[in-house]
Amino acid sequence: MVQTILTNIKVVGQKLQLSLAGLGSFTATDYQHIFPLQRVSSEVLEWVIHELSWRSSLQKLPRRIISTFFDTVQVTAPLSVVQSKCYTLQQLQRYLVDHPHLAEQHRFVQRMFDYLIEHPPEHRKPYSLSALRDHLYAHPRVQSRHKPTIDSILNVLAEGWPLDSLPLIPQDKTPRVRLPSPLPAEFYRGSYSKLARWTIAPKGSVVEVDATLIQELQAGKKEVSLQNRITYARQRTLDEILQQPMVVLDIEKPLFNTDEEEISWTALIALQRGQILEKNIVSLYALPSEVQGFQTKVALDEFDLVAQVAHRISRYRQPSIFVTYNVPFDAIQLREAGEFTIGEDEEEPKKISSLRFFERIGIKSMEVLDPLRWARTQFDYLPNKKLVTVAKHVLGEASFQKQITYEQQAELEHLCKSRSIAASPPVQQLVAHRSAPEIIASYVGEDALAVTRLIQSEVFHHGLEDVVQMSQLFTINPFLLLHDAKRIQDYLECKFFQKVGIFRDALFSRFTVFTKYEQRVKDRLFRAVEKSFPSSGEGVFSPITKVYLPLGRVLRQDVSWFFPEAKQFYGSVDQYKDDPQRQFFLARYEDALAEWMWKDYAAYRFERDKLRKMIPKIEERKQFRDYCWNWANRLRIQGLEEKLNRSAVAQKDLLPLMMDTDQKYLAQRGVSFRLFFEEFRQWCKVRQKNRMLWGSWEAGWDTFEERLKNFCDSVNQYLQQHGLKVVHAQNRYLYLQGNTAALSQPESPVIPVDEIETSYAAGGSLYYQKHGAWEGIKREKKPMHHLCVYEMDTFGEFLDDILARKMEEALTGLWRNLDALGCHKVPKEELVWKTGYSGKYRAYEAGEEIHFYEWNSEEESQTKLLKGKKFIITREKDEAGSDFIQEPSYQGKDLVYQKRWLRFVHEIKPDWEIYVARIAEKAKELVKPLLGRDAQQFVLDALAREPEQRLEFYLGKLPRQIELF
Repeated sequence: MVQTILTNIKVVGQKLQLSLAGLGSFTATDYQHIFPLQRVSSEVLEWVIHELSWRSSLQKLPRRIISTFFDTVQVTAPLSVVQSKCYTLQQLQRYLVDHPHLAEQHRFVQRMFDYLIEHPPEHRKPYSLSALRDHLYAHPRVQSRHKPTIDSILNVLAEGWPLDSLPLIPQDKTPRVRLPSPLPAEFYRGSYSKLARWTIAPKGSVVEVDATLIQELQAGKKEVSLQNRITYARQRTLDEILQQPMVVLDIEKPLFNTDEEEISWTALIALQRGQILEKNIVSLYALPSEVQGFQTKVALDEFDLVAQVAHRISRYRQPSIFVTYNVPFDAIQLREAGEFTIGEDEEEPKKISSLRFFERIGIKSMEVLDPLRWARTQFDYLPNKKLVTVAKHVLGEASFQKQITYEQQAELEHLCKSRSIAASPPVQQLVAHRSAPEIIASYVGEDALAVTRLIQSEVFHHGLEDVVQMSQLFTINPFLLLHDAKRIQDYLECKFFQKVGIFRDALFSRFTVFTKYEQRVKDRLFRAVEKSFPSSGEGVFSPITKVYLPLGRVLRQDVSWFFPEAKQFYGSVDQYKDDPQRQFFLARYEDALAEWMWKDYAAYRFERDKLRKMIPKIEERKQFRDYCWNWANRLRIQGLEEKLNRSAVAQKDLLPLMMDTDQKYLAQRGVSFRLFFEEFRQWCKVRQKNRMLWGSWEAGWDTFEERLKNFCDSVNQYLQQHGLKVVHAQNRYLYLQGNTAALSQPESPVIPVDEIETSYAAGGSLYYQKHGAWEGIKREKKPMHHLCVYEMDTFGEFLDDILARKMEEALTGLWRNLDALGCHKVPKEELVWKTGYSGKYRAYEAGEEIHFYEWNSEEESQTKLLKGKKFIITREKDEAGSDFIQEPSYQGKDLVYQKRWLRFVHEIKPDWEIYVARIAEKAKELVKPLLGRDAQQFVLDALAREPEQRLEFYLGKLPRQIELF
């Protein structure tokens, strides 16, 4: 046996394809997939078990019945079993004549197919079974008594094609008939690659390969039999990964989102064992041969640029790890711009929307490493995960500075194109010392170097070391784990499949409505956790410490009971209690292990709270609960327990069971039967969620509620004992002030993640700056989906002054900006909101919110792509002569058209009253910590043309510094 790396394993079509390092790619001819039965009623389950035993095409397939909190059946079969297949009429005739279920009709079968061969239907080939039936029924000599015999014969074919291949008949030219899959439709189709990773080995792992298989592959065979000749050995070690050659890539599109958008700049850095071997910049513009240590190369056009990038990557000592910050953007942009074919098998990166990240970006023979995905796990607590923010946080504030803004970059790009444009003064100063191409080249090169330094940093190496250990423990590709902490749930899914016998995705479908429900119940749970930590007030706080609430720790005992490997993982987590950053990184994976439990409990809590709102009085609720159990017993007696368990009881199920005592109960409560039914249905949902807790985790809601309460109590007790107060609580983070040294103690129940110099709490939000990025508010020069430019400038300038402790300047600036709004002097361009992806604007006009697009006056139509379909959207006019379009969109499965105006921003007529009301509410929240009860009057006076009080009156009411801090 020889060890090598399994570089690829996936199912394409109905074939399992594998790639082995140094041996190439091949297809497994004998791979067997396990098809689980979906969750069905007991009647359907009995029918499926009968069919598996009855159908001759399925009798030979291995099967297994599994009983947990519901019963299911597994069938092991080739992947091709899900396909339909075509056979000639003559092949089917021979097959059916000898069929054991048609022994008494073999003569009828012979004559029937003789007729079909001599007089075939005039339908499109291959024939369907319904076409054959219609053709036979139309025969003038076929009577009603013959039709059941015809049906019984065709029903044998309807059961699916025979798994034993039918022999070919020499010179058989009879028409072909399409037969359906022999596997009943109730069996789950999907998760093919996932199961292959579980049963053979995950991608990127070290496997042992039999010598005979190596010989076949070296001889050039592309289709081979596995026969257990590949076995999983282990995951790669940290040293093995670090020794792999890497290439770091960064692209720039200075004119992004314009008609002239193109990739005009790329920087590449080749690494070996963490050391830089070569640095290159490929551009569309003439450059000196070297710019800040980067060798430069000029491309003829965008297509040639992409080809040169691919060529350079392929010659960098055969790099096996492809690195770029935000892979879905850079790699896909390159693919769409040209022939970006890199790797041994010349396969371009593919984006498949039905797969998760990392499967979506497939570059054959190369691992994909996206530091942005790692940063989202490691630095979740930062205001954003932009490269500049993360680089400053990891490498130091002065280590990475953006030389130019995006606006300046676009100006410089126009100068590179030798256009005569009026450059802004900052750009004029830049080009006075260096040429425009050199400036942009330095910019893109510095970005690539920043990414390189990130992956060379100690914190990244710690993270990589940790995911390597987890990958060995949970048998998951380390790069998958590095990109997303939730990929540790692949281990949970595998265990779930082994225990329950069905894929979790098949049992709990990932439809949008369900994923939104899950997110809603989790958000509700986190808000409940927030309420356990009341804040100490509003105002300016300096300094404060941001800490993380590791909810995964709360359920360690429960998770370890089901998943023994988790106990070993928890031991490794506890080794780093003296390293908060590493502890936080590992806590994200610990949380992911416990997420399924928390999600199931959150769903129970969500439905229970809805029931409590429907019946708020405790005594009435207790009586109602007893009454519902009485109803549940009645439904069981009537054989409706399955509907009860699925929370699918209908009014028609209850009405026949109504008794006089029921009428008295409804009259006593003063509710109608319809209202009671809604309450009863909600009680059934609560009962169902609790049953799911018991069925999945062998514990009821009270277990999880007690665990959560004890955790929150222990945190509050620890904070109180060590002189710490809560400034703000948000999601799973607390902002604390006081004896923060106590947070680094091993017994601390929370994890300190960040130090914040100065912050401002107001209106239930916390505002502060970190590495130039804002938390609590966005600061951009262009309108956003939730904030217009006026809001960002007005509130941003106010907060700038507050954090600089310039209270008078803050109030003065806010008064000035509110006064401009009250006098209707704010430019229209600053009063619109814009969705970046679609380009749609929103504004308020004549008492309502309007949605509009800016089209060129010459544009009469545009194309929109929705779910793979192209829609032509044309310009129309209403009775008043205003231009509009009917924009298509999907609401669930329904296609709807919505009216959108076509106009320019400067044409809108703002409804100043709505804008004033909207801005005033936010301004009052921000000013309240400074002025208290006078905050509302301050805002009203600032907006009024004739204020009751002047600005000086409110400046005199500002608190003294000692009171504020």
